[in-house]
Amino acid sequence: MGRVADALLFFAKEIYGYHSFTLPVSRQKLAYLTGVARESTSRIFTIFNNEKILNIVGRKITILNAPLSKQISVNG
Repeated sequence: MGRVADALLFFAKEIYGYHSFTLPVSRQKLAYLTGVARESTSRIFTIFNNEKILNIVGRKITILNAPLSKQISVNG
């Protein structure tokens, strides 16, 4: 979970400079970049969406809880 959260925070903060963005890569590519299985990446997205950490609609991602996202990024 931490690697995916870290990648999403990177896109939001460093690439887009905003909490809402369109994911520039497929979930499969994100999985490859983070070293996480594609199935796990999809499961993590579902968990983050259900827990209201992120709002995910297709490739559009909005970080709803940045402090918790950062905590997950650091602690896994």
